[in-house]
Amino acid sequence: MANSFILGLALLGSVYCQHGTDSIQIVSECREKVMDIFFLLDSSNSIWIVYYRQMLQFVRGVVKRLDIGDDFTRVGGLSFSDGYTRPPLLLNRSNSQSEVLDSINLTNMPYRTGLRTNTHLALRYVRENIEFRSGVTKVMVVVTDGGSTEQNSTTREAQLAHDEDFNVFVVGVGHYREESGMRAIASKPNDSFIFNTPELSNVTSILPGRVCSLATVFVGSCNIKQQVNLTFVAGPANNDRAYDIIEIFVNSIRDPHRYVSYSLFLDICQNPPGDIQPNEFGRYCIRSNNQGMANESSLTSLVQQLDNATATNSDVRQVVVVFMDPYTLYFARMAVSNVVVFMDPYTLYFARNQTFNDLVDLKKERGFELLFMGMGLEDRDIICAWLHIQDTFNVDAGPLKNQGSVLRDFANRICYGINSATPSLGLDAD
Repeated sequence: MANSFILGLALLGSVYCQHGTDSIQIVSECREKVMDIFFLLDSSNSIWIVYYRQMLQFVRGVVKRLDIGDDFTRVGGLSFSDGYTRPPLLLNRSNSQSEVLDSINLTNMPYRTGLRTNTHLALRYVRENIEFRSGVTKVMVVVTDGGSTEQNSTTREAQLAHDEDFNVFVVGVGHYREESGMRAIASKPNDSFIFNTPELSNVTSILPGRVCSLATVFVGSCNIKQQVNLTFVAGPANNDRAYDIIEIFVNSIRDPHRYVSYSLFLDICQNPPGDIQPNEFGRYCIRSNNQGMANESSLTSLVQQLDNATATNSDVRQVVVVFMDPYTLYFARMAVSNVVVFMDPYTLYFARNQTFNDLVDLKKERGFELLFMGMGLEDRDIICAWLHIQDTFNVDAGPLKNQGSVLRDFANRICYGINSATPSLGLDAD
């Protein structure tokens, strides 16, 4: 998915500004920064208590420079040695800066001592059990001397975090610091994510600006204004990629009245109900679930499911987002207001020119809006020419966190479709 942990060293100065009536200075880059940041503090016996108290002070100093709140930056933390703090300081407790500052103490993040430094267990726990938001910057800050009892396990867990778009920073502390261990944990390039200096006060002033400058996948500004049935459909290929984009889109909208009801038709989602909310996606959708093969039978079945889903609640506006290829565009025989097609090279193999022609004819006949999303296509211009579609988007095979501009534009176009009073896009959406 699209999100990041960070390890780093920065030499740039930070600019401070007052935020509202709060007298605490917040780094300018951090104002309204949407981010989840989690601190992992090494408290094994190689870290003397005097250093550990400095670590807590360091965390407080960083927090003072962040824009804390449910809608912006959330902070969590734990200490580790043989094991780790249970329960940790959770991200969803970040209601205010003062509350977070009060929570950073020896009670909530105790000095554990211990003969082992099980960094891998702490990394795994944070990666698997902490509720990070989708589509936002994800950061881990590991404060350690670099030593790890099971170095191979630590390296493996750090790589898994990197693969899941965590940005991992490492801050060196203690009398003896092992930089090789820090490099095994930190994101790449190491020089941007490792702070190995005896002066934590310097890191306190540098780290916030560095962290807050990380790219967010994107956070949109779409306010949902009316009831809508939003159906996501993905063909047998690239379900997990489509699901990542779905999560990013869902996190880009504001829907306090829960106007949007979701339907999910993906192979990795097992029989979800037809009216589901985002906090329920995880019950039914598992990325490791088997995905079928793109063939006529599987796509015909998918079209029938979509036909049944869009036949209900006819008085409510319907928007269908399809992550797929032209071979699945037979779903266009349904009279829906908006159609978004996701295409990847694998399913494109099954495309037929006649399908494109049929789709364009239906578009002209019924007046629905068609948005096209390619996934990893090498030549988007060819697809545009085939479909004669202006509203065409394409994400490449790289990390989604680096494609925020495309995803933002794509989400805004869907937002216009949701909020439009007629099938035509283009009405104003906040």
